[in-house]
Formats: sequence, structure tokens, C-alpha cells
Amino acid sequence: MMLPFALAVSALTIATLAFVLRSLLREHRRVLVITVAAAALLATLLYARLGAVRAVDEDHASNALARPVDELRDDLLAQASRNPRDARAWVLLARLELGEDRFTEAAAAFEKALANPKASTDLNLWCEYADALALAQGRTLVGRPREIVLQTLARNPKHQRALEMAGSAALETGDYAEAALHWRALAVELPEGSSERLELSAALARVELTAADERSRGQLLYETHCIACHTKQIHWRDRRLATDGPSLVAQIERWQRNTGLGWSREEVDDVARYLNRSIYKFAPAKQAG
Repeated sequence: MMLPFALAVSALTIATLAFVLRSLLREHRRVLVITVAAAALLATLLYARLGAVRAVDEDHASNALARPVDELRDDLLAQASRNPRDARAWVLLARLELGEDRFTEAAAAFEKALANPKASTDLNLWCEYADALALAQGRTLVGRPREIVLQTLARNPKHQRALEMAGSAALETGDYAEAALHWRALAVELPEGSSERLELSAALARVELTAADERSRGQLLYETHCIACHTKQIHWRDRRLATDGPSLVAQIERWQRNTGLGWSREEVDDVARYLNRSIYKFAPAKQAG
């Protein structure tokens, strides 16, 4: 009974590697190259579950590896159903679902795996879960995926995959300064001279340039049009109207409209980001997702 499951997991190892390589080509936002560590992890889990398989008839092995994906999924579901606390089975199932672009199912399987207290200590699994959620909601990290990534960074500020994803999430919201902050921290963790670090450095340079330009635009607009009417002390008054990011944007929009400046939404956002970084320090708004 265990041999078919062993062969199924071996096939899943190959499928996982194929998914990793395909996803690297498919998603330009990734900076880090996911290595064959995933395959090593699967092999370790397989050994821990089944022990060494000393002799397998080559014909049977070949037939097992050629089995349809649906049969592999059924085997893993059966294994997880027999033992719902089996995090390893849920993780293997989640990765299989990812390989088949079944993102909602993959996220659900990762969630079940992480319900296991031991599995919940694995920060890499949390990042995989966030990635699956992001893919399931239209390839965006806003909302719950971003929350998971930031929680992962709170537990390990040097976690490479979380740093990469946090920077990508910041880019999605147009916060280039935050993206640069995360990617600078990531660059320190990558081997000097490696292709990953060189690629990241190029992306980081572009982001930092955009952040500097954005900051200078916001500061210039504010100091040209706003300080003429009041000083920065107004932002520290007890009853200030801006209490979070969205209300700050709303107040700037209202003020520029009342004074007839005719700012674009981009200019309003530039000023809001400048004021938030220099004065308010509001946390990024949570987005539905």
C-alpha cells in the first residue's frame, strides 16, 4: 500500500521542479531563484514517512511516474484524509495543485498544512501560502498575502523570500521607498557577485531612482503650495483630520480642490506619500483580497 504512495511522491517531486522553473519564467516580479531545495525537502519528507525503498521494479516505477496527475492528487487526498494533521501530505498536495494552476485549492491545502503547530514554524511554508493566495486572487499580493509576508518578516527580518515578496507588494501599491527598503535588506543577504544579487541590484537602482523622484515631486508640491498657507505645525495639532493613509489622501484632495490647484491624482498621491514618510508615519492601508 505504501509503495504506490512513495512513487506518487517521487513523481510529484519532478512536477514540483517543473512548476518552479515555469513559474520563474511566468512571473517577472520574482527576483530570487527558487533552488532545488524544494526537491531535497520532498525527498527528506518521503524518507521520513516511508523509509528507504531498497528495490523497485523498473517497469512498475516507470508506470507509476507516468500516472495521471489526477491519480497522484487522489493518493495525496486519501493520505491527508486518513490523517488530517499530516502536514507533509497537505504540502505535497498544495505544490501539486500549484503545478496545475489550481491556485485556490493550493492555498486551501497550504492552510491545512499550517494548522499543524510544527509546520507553522516553517517560514518558507508561510511564503508559499502567501504566494498561492496571491495567485488565487489574480496575481496580486495586496491584502492577506501581504499581511502574511510582513508577519513572516516580523519573525525573521532577514528571510530572503519574504523580503523579496514584501518589496514586490510595495511596488504594487506604488510605494517605491518601501520596496527599496526591503530589497536593500535582501541584497545584503545574497552572495556578492551572484546573478541573483546583480539582477536585484539593477532592479533596486530603478526603484530607488523612482522613489527619489517621487519624494522630490511630493516635497516640491507641498512646499510650493501648502507652506504658503500654513506651517508644518498644523500636522501636529490635537484634532488633525487625517487619522490614516486614506483620510490623509482625502484631506489633500479636498484642500487642493478648494484652492483651485487642479492637481492630478498622481500629484495628490505624491504629496500624501511625502507627508506620510516625513510626518504622519501611518501604516499602509489594508486592502481587500
